[in-house]
Amino acid sequence: MLFIGDLIESGNVWEDWANRFEGMEENLVTSDGRMVPIVAVIDDHEMGSYPNIESTYDWFKRMFANPGNGLWYSLDFPNLHITVPPTTGGFVGTWWEPAVPEAEAQVEWLKND
Repeated sequence: MLFIGDLIESGNVWEDWANRFEGMEENLVTSDGRMVPIVAVIDDHEMGSYPNIESTYDWFKRMFANPGNGLWYSLDFPNLHITVPPTTGGFVGTWWEPAVPEAEAQVEWLKND
């Protein structure tokens, strides 16, 4: 299952996360007991509420056990490579100062991936 951002309205509100995942757990296990993987991409809503300058990655990182830094990463499955760049840089760049250096670091990571 691939979530490409804006899973919830406000990433710093527990109720938004709880409402998104409520009842989902029974659908994330196949009839033969295998778990359906969730590949989640962080976006501006997962960080907090605009124009909340206190926005943080902490909530998203607690919800998903993504590899690497948990924000931009890649995964390998049999016959499949998934590259997951975040979408935070472009969207929040106008109001969240760390976005520019992060976006620049992501370019190098993407080239290497």
